[in-house]
Amino acid sequence: MSVNQITALKRTENGKKTRNQGFIPAVVYGRGITTETIKLDKNLLVNILKKCGEKAKLNLVIDEESRVAIIKDIDKKPITNEILHMDLQLVDNEEIVRWDIPIVYEGKEQLEAKRFLLVVNEPQIEVVGKVKDIPDSITVDIRQKNRNDIITIEDLNLHPEVSPIKPNETIVSVIK
Repeated sequence: MSVNQITALKRTENGKKTRNQGFIPAVVYGRGITTETIKLDKNLLVNILKKCGEKAKLNLVIDEESRVAIIKDIDKKPITNEILHMDLQLVDNEEIVRWDIPIVYEGKEQLEAKRFLLVVNEPQIEVVGKVKDIPDSITVDIRQKNRNDIITIEDLNLHPEVSPIKPNETIVSVIK
């Protein structure tokens, strides 16, 4: 997972007031710490989510102390998709977690030029591993794929210390 730094400020006001000030309300928790209510800069957080997705690892700075946090939950408005609230979990890089990794496909244009279709069965895979070994996403190059080619979990080249929950033979996508 790549690290994206963001400064968190302690929050005393309610969620609506926090959002009106240009922040996103959040709660941060973890093993051995007291749950805290915080607020995060909306623009910076939205940029991180666009770049890394909703399963990003954050370098969260609270009171000048830097800690690694993972996004556990994001509450959004149903129609506008605006972020209402986030849950963050503080973790250690050596901590073993269960995590969903999104799969990103490169070369869709070349596939479409050949009049092929990418059928995605698993848009993400669930894995278990140390926080430091789990990537933000898995990139699959499909430029050279042909009709009826199958991509399985085994083809995803995961870190040796990261184990998928589903069997390696699980089909994540097919070229039609």
